[in-house]
This record gives sequence, C-alpha cells and structure tokens, in this order.
Amino acid sequence: MTLRILYLIDSLGVGGAECSLLEITRRFRQTSVAVCHLYPEDSLRPDFEAAGIPVYPLDMKGRYPGPQAWRKLQAVQQAVQPDLLHITGLFAGLLGRSMGKVQGVRMVDSFTNETYTPAHYASLPPRSRLKLRALYVLDRLTLRWVDRIIANSEAVRLCNAATLHVPLQRVEVIYRGRDPAPFLSPQSDRMEELRCRFELAGGGPVIVNVARLIPRKGQAELIQAMPAVLHRFPTARLLLAGEGHHRPQLQALIEHLGLAQQVTLLGTVRDVPELLALADVFAFPSHFEGLGGAVVEAMMAACPIVAADTPVHREMVISGESGLLVTPQHPGALAEGILWMLDHPAEAEAMGRKARQVALEKFHIDGVAARYEALYRSLAKAN
Repeated sequence: MTLRILYLIDSLGVGGAECSLLEITRRFRQTSVAVCHLYPEDSLRPDFEAAGIPVYPLDMKGRYPGPQAWRKLQAVQQAVQPDLLHITGLFAGLLGRSMGKVQGVRMVDSFTNETYTPAHYASLPPRSRLKLRALYVLDRLTLRWVDRIIANSEAVRLCNAATLHVPLQRVEVIYRGRDPAPFLSPQSDRMEELRCRFELAGGGPVIVNVARLIPRKGQAELIQAMPAVLHRFPTARLLLAGEGHHRPQLQALIEHLGLAQQVTLLGTVRDVPELLALADVFAFPSHFEGLGGAVVEAMMAACPIVAADTPVHREMVISGESGLLVTPQHPGALAEGILWMLDHPAEAEAMGRKARQVALEKFHIDGVAARYEALYRSLAKAN
C-alpha cells in the first residue's frame, strides 16, 4: 500500500530543513508526497516539482496564520487526502495542528531547534521575548494533539521534551542526512570557476562558513577571530556563504576591522561541495543548532572542522579525532582552533577523513529516508 504524506513547512527557501525535506522525500520508495508551505519564499519549488512532488503554496502575507490560511490548508488537505500530516516549523505547527485536530488527520511534528532556551531568549529584544513566550504557550498546548515527534538530534530531543513537557517516548531521533555523492566527487570545472570568481589564486589558506546570516550563527565572532589568523597567515581568506538579515551588521564589522580584502560575504552559494573542496578549514561557531546540516556537508567533504562546543556538535564531532570543538562565542578560542588546523595540515587532513567516515555511517541520506518511511508505516499500521 502506498502511503500519502502531506508535508506542511514554513517556506521552501534554501535552508537546512527545506533542503533536508527535498533530499529525504525524493528517495521514498512506497510513499506518495505533497508539500504545502506557508510563506511566499519558494526557491526550492522547481527542485520539488522536478522530483514529481506537488507543491501547494498558501501565500501567507503576514507572519501569523489566520482564518484564510486555515481555509486554504483545509482545501489542500481535502485535495491530497493524506494518511499522515508531517509538520515542520513553529508557525506551520500552530496552523497544521489545529487543522489536523479538527479534520482527524494523524500528525507527525518536528523538533528542529532548541527554540525556548535561555540563550535564545537572551538573544532577542524585549518585545520579541514576549512574543516568543506567547508562542511557547500555544506550542505546548497544541503539541499534545500530534501522534509522534521527530527530533533531528538527541540534544534537541532532550531539551525540547523537557521545555515543552512532552514525554520522551513520544519523541524519536532521526538525524537529517545528505547525499554524499556531490561531496565525494566535487566538479573540478566548478571549483576552478569559484576559485576565479572569489580570487583565490593567491594560494593562501581558505576558511569557509556556510550558514544563514543571523546572530546566533556566530559569524561575528568568526570575523573577529580573523585578525589573529591573519597575523600568522597574512594571505588567509574567510568566505561566508549564506544570506540573512544580519548581513548589514556583518559588512559593517568587516569594514570596521579593515578586513574588506580578506573577508567576503558570498551570498547564497549553490556549489557548496565545490566551495568546501577549496577550503582548508570549515568554521562553524553557531551558538545553538538543531543539527547543523552544513556541518554534515563539511564532514562528507572531509573538510577539517572547527565548531563551537555545544551538545549538538558533540553528537557529530569528537574533538581531537574528527575535528575541533572550541569555547562558544569566543573569538580567541575560535582563532586558536583555526590556527591549530592550519599549523598541523597532516593531522587536520586525518580528522577530515575520520569525519567523512562518521558522516557516511550516521548521516547517509538513503538510511535517513528509510527510517522516515519505516516510522510512517508503523504509525499508519497502528491506525
């Protein structure tokens, strides 16, 4: 029997959750999939449709779901007639759970981040904190309606289950994966194109970060670490791939530190495997994560990793064996980690190889997709 799954997600922009959803769903063998997204951003829509996956936009203009969005989602549900509704995203959750409850649809939800931690609250302005507390109440009340929750790491499972008072037995960990093929065999012509585009012909060490440009991703600390790196390696370059609302502040910091020639904001980069193949170090100082998909990609690329020492990163990287974990939000510690990798290229290369081995075992997309399908079938069978 072919299962019908309707996915509800905040957007189809280029992000970790969205890319993971695409990679997972196009590998299903006995599951029919449709995707519905709340907000207009739909950069990945052509990729889903090329994989034969129907896409239903709700075209919400405001941030918060209202009656019109509810009616549109109800129409999508009636058209698709799903066996299960799988929800990803805070606002998708608030909308989807209410519709699923009324329509009697079995639901799977997602824990993808540590949304309600003190660190997150502290990073927000006072008004945003009040809004997040209100959303927390709604989140906690409506989560009781879902049948199962998938967390993308054990750290996220434990944190959110405790914070939202969800029994641990209702939450299952399935890591988000990646297709290793592009990272095992990057295309040399694209590498050369990137080398020319970003003026890397000088031969100095290249440090890469791939993440949205938002404060919690830690790019500011990475930029602040660069003067110490440049003191030892004057021709080093830092390439920051990604877009986000923090871009103006980061650009101002680059100019304030006089690093305009050494640090480049690349914007969105599609050729991530080739970019990682050019890197001597992958730096990921994120303050907190669900599961850093960019770290998984760096592991598959066998790129030496320096990341913030957080619970999630400890599930991915063994410091001193498959990378280095350094004190979070500490530019000096970050610089020391990067410099160690550059000073010890043989050891760094060995760590990269070990990281690739771990990634192929834990994060191979085929195994991840199989686990998702198995969970869906077990829930459908229980019904």
